[in-house]
Amino acid sequence: MLLSVELLGQIDSVPGVSGVESVRLENSVQVLERSAHTRVEQVLVSTLDASGKTEIITNSYTVMATGLHYFDENHWKETVPEFDESENAFVASQGPHNVILNKHFDTPDLVDLLTADGVRLRSAPTLIAYYNRKTGESTPLAIRKDAIGRKIAPYSVIWVDAFDSVAADVRAIYTRSGFEMDVILRGELADPAVLGLGGAEEIELQVYSEFLDPVQPSKLQTQFPDGRADEVLDFGSMSMYRGRAFGSGLEGDGGVDRKIFVRKSFETIGNHNFLIESTPLKAPIPDLEKLNPGKQGAGPNLDLKRWPHSRKCQNEKDLMASIGNKPTLLKAGSKTYDANDHWTFDNLKRIGDYSFTTVDPLDGVSFWTIQEYGANIINPPDGNPWSTWINSITPY
Repeated sequence: MLLSVELLGQIDSVPGVSGVESVRLENSVQVLERSAHTRVEQVLVSTLDASGKTEIITNSYTVMATGLHYFDENHWKETVPEFDESENAFVASQGPHNVILNKHFDTPDLVDLLTADGVRLRSAPTLIAYYNRKTGESTPLAIRKDAIGRKIAPYSVIWVDAFDSVAADVRAIYTRSGFEMDVILRGELADPAVLGLGGAEEIELQVYSEFLDPVQPSKLQTQFPDGRADEVLDFGSMSMYRGRAFGSGLEGDGGVDRKIFVRKSFETIGNHNFLIESTPLKAPIPDLEKLNPGKQGAGPNLDLKRWPHSRKCQNEKDLMASIGNKPTLLKAGSKTYDANDHWTFDNLKRIGDYSFTTVDPLDGVSFWTIQEYGANIINPPDGNPWSTWINSITPY
C-alpha cells in the first residue's frame, strides 16, 4: 500500500512581488489529465504589472496523491473514500480498491477486499491471544462474537464489544490510499502469571486475522529499531508495512514517547492462513501498562493496527510530542535569492515551482521530501539559482 501526503498549495493573490500582482480567475480551473495518482490542472491568472497593464496567463500544476482516482467505465474518476450502507453490509466501491464489510462481526468473510489489480482478500479478526517468547506458545484470551457494525464517519465503521472475554471493539477505516482494521482495547487484561503463562515481560499480545483466500503474499524481512523482526507483506498493488499500536485519550503523560511497534507475520496453521500481529505486553509507554494486570478500572484505548498507515495524533499535544517542539532545518540556502535579479517568465518573478512529500513505501512510516533551495551556483541557467534537495525523515 503506497501512502502519500498531498502538499499542494494554491496562491490566489500574490501582491507586491517585483511590482506584479497575480489573481486567479474564478471558475477557471480545468482538469487536463488524470491518472491513478495524479491530476494535471490548468488555471487562468490575471496579472497587473507596475505600469497597470493587465495580462491573462495560463498556468498548470500537478496534484499528486496515492489513490487519487480509480478507473471505471473507460475513464478515471475521482476517488470517494466513503461507505454506502445497505441492509446487511457497508460498501466502498468508488476507489482503487473495493471493500465490503458485513454488518455482523461473527462472519468469516467480515472483510471482502478487492485490490486495484484484482486480488481478492477475504478476512476477519478471529482471536486475541498471549504469546510467550521463551516457550513459543500462544494461548487464546478471547474469540470473536457477534456484534452489529455501525458507521461512525463516512469512511469508518465500528463493531462495539466484538470479543467474548476481552473488552475490545474493532474499527474499519477506508482511505484513498488503503484500508485498515483496528482492534481497540477498552478494559483490563488477564494476568499472564495467574494463567500460568509467565511474567508480563515474557508475553506479547497477539491479534489473529484469518484470510480465506489462498493468496500468499511475498515477504520482505525487516527489523524494528528495538531489534525485533518484522515482515513487509506484498499483495501486489497493496502491501502491509510497519505497524504501530498507540494510546488515545491519555492525559498527563508529560510528552512521553508513546509508540509501540507491532510486528506481523503471515502463517499457515493447518489449512488456515493467518495474519498474526504482536506487540509486547510490558510496553515501554504508559498506555499499555494501564491495561496490564493489577490495575483497577478501565484504562485508555489502545489500537492494534493492521494494514497500517502511520501513527495517528489525537491532539496538538500528541502531535508535538511525536515531531518535537522545534522545527528542524534540513538544508540551509547557500545564496540569497532576489526576485528582481533572477529568472523571469512572462514578466513574473519565480519563487520556486514545486514542493512534494510522500511516505516511504517500504516502511509506511518514514517520509521523503523534495524541496527547492537557493544554491550558490556560478552562472546558473537563465540566472536561476534554485536547486533541489531530497531528504528522508524518520519520525522516531
